[in-house]
Amino acid sequence: MTAGRSAQRAGWKGKLRELAPKFALSLGSLFFAYVACELAVFPVALSYFSYKLQWRVDLPFLVFTQSTKRHRIPKDYVLILGDSYAVGLGNDWDNMNRWTRRAIGSQAALHAKTGRDIITMGHAGAGSLGGLIGDPAGKFAFLNRTVLYKLPQPNLVLAYFYEGNDLDNNIRDLASRYTGKYDSARLKDPEYFKRFIREAVVEQDETYKRTRRFHLDQNLVFWKFCKSSFRKLWEVLSRVVPEASAAAPSAGGGRPLSTAASGYLAPASFKGTHIRLGSRTLPVPDRLQGPSLELTPEEADLAVYVFEQALSWLKDFFPGTKIIVVYIPSPISTYELASDWVSVEAYHERAPYHEARKVGPASDRIAGKIEGAALRQGCGFVDTRPVMRSAAKTELLHGGSDWMHLTRKGYSVLAEAILPIDGVRR
Repeated sequence: MTAGRSAQRAGWKGKLRELAPKFALSLGSLFFAYVACELAVFPVALSYFSYKLQWRVDLPFLVFTQSTKRHRIPKDYVLILGDSYAVGLGNDWDNMNRWTRRAIGSQAALHAKTGRDIITMGHAGAGSLGGLIGDPAGKFAFLNRTVLYKLPQPNLVLAYFYEGNDLDNNIRDLASRYTGKYDSARLKDPEYFKRFIREAVVEQDETYKRTRRFHLDQNLVFWKFCKSSFRKLWEVLSRVVPEASAAAPSAGGGRPLSTAASGYLAPASFKGTHIRLGSRTLPVPDRLQGPSLELTPEEADLAVYVFEQALSWLKDFFPGTKIIVVYIPSPISTYELASDWVSVEAYHERAPYHEARKVGPASDRIAGKIEGAALRQGCGFVDTRPVMRSAAKTELLHGGSDWMHLTRKGYSVLAEAILPIDGVRR
């Protein structure tokens, strides 16, 4: 028995010695294949990912999946910053085939018409602090710590200002980030405000926080993609339903219509908001975004100040880069109004009903203030309202499942308004 067992053990040892080189060769081949994918294949493959695959990619690297560029690493490129209008959200985004990689927003039209690399870092729901500062600061800081994914400075920055709620978002951001934490008497001190931006905006950005604890494994983008994909596959196969997350902000950002705002009674003559489209008069949904009709003049000035300080920070962050402020009208101020009253999305628990005659002057006032802020900071300014209003005389630029944002046609018109800017075309 002992001799038999010894012979058996000897046989197993021999087999192990015989299999060991093959096993080592397999492991080596697998490791080599992984390294090849991580260093050579995956960085190129990112440029061809559909939207379904893109959201398995670590967030800072999503910029490399965008289809509106010709190079793996964008070259001599235009960077779009702002809120959901910079992203390209809207009816066509909501209803697109997620297995495609065809972009929807203005970046797609600009890329098609210029052939340039057009990249967006739009942040849905963000005001000037998040859209022009927090998001780009975090992503650039993180990516430029990596080995293969360093992002050069853009040739041109298009800073989108959306009339519909950017001022409201700026007031909201001051209330949540500044009030009670910083000296109210020094709010209008630009140097003190820069300190606030650094501490409360840049250093609090989640991607920027990752930069401060950056490790070598942050370069393993393919490895993280595989882990995320297998985790998702396991959830599907095991029928694990993730716990419902907190409600996301409305697509247009800012605070949705509150209970208090819902309590306001509509004027007796209000029969819904109507617009003129060619020879027709059409009803449009209630509670569309307008030119911050609910803000007082003092609040509007304060919100514009926040925007201007964000531009100042952006200039310092991208030294030598040309920055153009792109003014985008709200849905209510894009069309010719055919009703005496309009219903707008209410912020700050204020009345959602306003006289239609106030819409145009309010839009003009905000545009004038934003242009002044841009010029004081040495930035360019383009008002897209004339081009968009001309197109909106005969066709809808918003609509479908999302009246807060532009359709594909609307984004194409927005791009047409931007194209004449010096520096957009090569």
